[in-house]
Amino acid sequence: TDMAVFVSHQLIEYSAYDDYDNAQTQKITGYSEAGAVLDYKIITNTFAGKNAALGNADTSDITTYMDSTLSTFVDHQTIEYAAYDGYGNAGMQNITKYSEAGGVLEYKTITNTYLAGKDSILGRIETSEITTHEDATLAAFVDYQYIEYSLYDEQGNAWSQKITKKNASGSVLDYKVIASTYNAANELDTSDITTYADTGMANFVSHQFIEYSVYDDYDNAATQKITGYSEAGAVLDYKVILNPFTC
Repeated sequence: TDMAVFVSHQLIEYSAYDDYDNAQTQKITGYSEAGAVLDYKIITNTFAGKNAALGNADTSDITTYMDSTLSTFVDHQTIEYAAYDGYGNAGMQNITKYSEAGGVLEYKTITNTYLAGKDSILGRIETSEITTHEDATLAAFVDYQYIEYSLYDEQGNAWSQKITKKNASGSVLDYKVIASTYNAANELDTSDITTYADTGMANFVSHQFIEYSVYDDYDNAATQKITGYSEAGAVLDYKVILNPFTC
């Protein structure tokens, strides 16, 4: 086994097992390669009926902190799962994101389809339909995306994505064709992104090639190099972006 390239390190504590041996509570500590604590997650899962027997969660409540002292809040979301297939892949998810004070920040409804055969066993998504609203009443629309994934590598990274973005009335806003590559640490290495105004790709909008490097422990790329191209392929500009990330 090649251990030359560090990817991740987690310590998971399981507790509150139900009668089907599903752990209803998990506490996950993420570490850097040097052993520093990156984050600390507290996850509470619920299981019921057939899903409990199959080990498929009905809901997950996930709160993330900087460490196990719980003094610095990072994120809180609840996830409702439904429409599981025979491989334990959830066809539907409702995700509510909260502020530290408990106010709802956004509500996403996600419908997934999965690739067939071996890819389905591995949980590889073929399409995701993601609609975002301000809350679960669905009264205030925020965003809609339909994503098609393909060309997965052995680590489960999709090297090809096609993303259709629509407005509240269903009209297409743009259509992106993305070809990505990944490094040995499963970090995004390059992205080639061509944007059109329509799914037929008749109306070109932009083309960028992005190189990512100098990742921190939280997988943020501190350096990006972006080459902009015309529709004919001529170089329009070249940007070097340095992102300082601090905790």
